[in-house]
Amino acid sequence: MLVWYRNHCALQEKCNVYLVVEHNGDLFSCDFLVSEETRLGNLHEISLQQAFNSPAHIAFGLRKANYGEKCRRCQWVKLCYGGCIKDRLHDPRDHGHNHFCESYKYFFERVDGQFKELADLYLRHYR
Repeated sequence: MLVWYRNHCALQEKCNVYLVVEHNGDLFSCDFLVSEETRLGNLHEISLQQAFNSPAHIAFGLRKANYGEKCRRCQWVKLCYGGCIKDRLHDPRDHGHNHFCESYKYFFERVDGQFKELADLYLRHYR
C-alpha cells in the first residue's frame, strides 16, 4: 500500500502542521488568517514548542474537520478534507463550503485512474 503524504496544508486532515513567524516574531497558525485574534504569541514571549502545543493552535487545526454535510458525503473528502479554511470564508454565497470544491472534484475525477496506474506500476517494479 502506498501512503500519500500531503505537504500542502490545504489537503491535510488538520491544518496545524506549521507556524507562521512574522518579521517581528509574532506567531500564527496560518499565513492566510493573520490577525490579532489568531495571534498565538511572539517569539520574545513564548517558544515555538509552546506555540505548537498551545490550545489555540491545536483548536485551529481541529477547525478543519468542521466541514459540512456536502463534504461528508463526497467520495473525495479523504483527499481534501474540505480544503483550506480560508476558502470556506472566501465568498458568503458559498455558505461556508469550500470555494474551490468543484475544482478539486474536477481534478480528482480526472487523475484518479492515472494515479492508480502509477501506484500499480510502482508496486510492480519496486516491491
